[in-house]
Amino acid sequence: MQMLFIKHFVQPQMLSDMAREYRQKRQSFETGAVVLIFSTIIVKAIGVFFKIPISNFLGDEGYGCFASAYDLFTPFYAMAMSGLPVSMARLIAAYNALGRCGDIKQISKLSHRLFMGIGTVGFLIFTALVPWLSYLTDASGNTRYGLFAIAPSIFLFCLMSYYRGMYEGFSNMTPTAVSDLIEALGKLILGYGFARIAFKITHDIILSAAAALFGITVGVAFATLYIAIKYRVDGVNKRIDESSANSRHTDAKTVLKELVSVALPVTASAVAVSVFASFIDVLTVKSCLSNAGINDATLLYGLRSKAFTLYNLVPSITTVIGISAVPALSAAKVAGDKELLKNKTQLLLKITAVTAIPIGIGMSVFSKPIMKLLYSSHASGEIGAEMLSVYGFAAVFAGMSVVVIHALQALGMQKTVLISLIGGILLKLIINIILISNANIGILGAAYGTLIAYMVLFAVSLVLLIKASCIFNVLKIFVKPIIASLGCAAVCLLAHEVTSKAITLFVILAAAAVYFILIFALKTFSRGELESFFGREKA
Repeated sequence: MQMLFIKHFVQPQMLSDMAREYRQKRQSFETGAVVLIFSTIIVKAIGVFFKIPISNFLGDEGYGCFASAYDLFTPFYAMAMSGLPVSMARLIAAYNALGRCGDIKQISKLSHRLFMGIGTVGFLIFTALVPWLSYLTDASGNTRYGLFAIAPSIFLFCLMSYYRGMYEGFSNMTPTAVSDLIEALGKLILGYGFARIAFKITHDIILSAAAALFGITVGVAFATLYIAIKYRVDGVNKRIDESSANSRHTDAKTVLKELVSVALPVTASAVAVSVFASFIDVLTVKSCLSNAGINDATLLYGLRSKAFTLYNLVPSITTVIGISAVPALSAAKVAGDKELLKNKTQLLLKITAVTAIPIGIGMSVFSKPIMKLLYSSHASGEIGAEMLSVYGFAAVFAGMSVVVIHALQALGMQKTVLISLIGGILLKLIINIILISNANIGILGAAYGTLIAYMVLFAVSLVLLIKASCIFNVLKIFVKPIIASLGCAAVCLLAHEVTSKAITLFVILAAAAVYFILIFALKTFSRGELESFFGREKA
């Protein structure tokens, strides 16, 4: 797509000036990454404060119903929040790098209509499929109440994604971060509050789980309202109109074709990433456990979901790193600056490695004390901990994979990414069916399936990225974060059998301190990287 832009829209004399133009962005991708990383850490901490008490309140079986409904909803969430805004941001960044203000205006109008339409159709289809989806995963059909409660979020997420895509296209990640925070606070306060109120009225744990999911929907409504009001107050459309007043633009049909050609594979890839772990599990775990003659499938799925919540912290954090890098990488690719593209990609991988590796390894080697610290049931500290020990290593590869995927999409390789993801999904599905159906492995098969599938996906995706961005010193990028992470893991291993919650917290803090000391002692980041990471790029 970028080559088409250059061929049709860019004069030869423009190429030498383009690097300066996209270096003058108001917020660099490193700064945007910092904003989103810290906001995501806060948001995920709030999410933990929500999911841990709600799981303890609902119990393993009640939380199994909650998690089943939420996991069925996840692909729709991914479509709206990871696919649509990223594809829109990538196009806006490319048009901006080429000075195509008129086309940015076209993208704004067309995206608003398209996303609203997708949200409406998605909500209607999901609502119509609720009875089938609920019985597909649970013979009792208890998940249907939760699915109905969370269904309106599909439309709200699609509307929110329009505003996020506009801001992210200009490398402004702050509105995304704030809307995430509002959504998380709504989930914590309203979700837990509604669950308590519902149980007090009905004394039904299934309806309480549905009430918690409805609280999530209300939180999303508040987040959407915030970003819509901010967008209007900031006068983004007005400024775009002023900038495009004297700018020629492509006809709407051509722009729509470009938008759809990017959005379809990017959105499909986002859905595929969500299907990769959670959706495949919700489709296979309970049925395979039943086939293996293992009882309490819903309870075991609840335990799996507790460990999965912690595992998901890593790809959730690294996803925002990848999203924040999309505009910068896309603009660098369009401008033809191979050296800057290489440097940006290397720094992106380094930031991701520094983030994903220590958290994943730490969760794996310290799984039992962590699960006992967070969850009250005995099964969580035994079965859940065993699952987390596998999920911890899976989190490293999953966290790295999602960033590499975003980078490849920014470089115009969305179709290749989609093919790789489909292959990974099939591998995960096959491994799940084989391992979970084995009574000696059971629920652990879900964790092993995620680990193996993401290892293969990461290896394939990394090779593609190396070829696309001409990176040669990949080992250098990962060596120092791995060494620092091993130091962190050593601290956890020394206190692996601790039983006191206070000591567990102390060990986690000590391990984190050791890690950061080693990161700086090993000079993982150069001075220039630190300046751009925490500051602004110079023009």
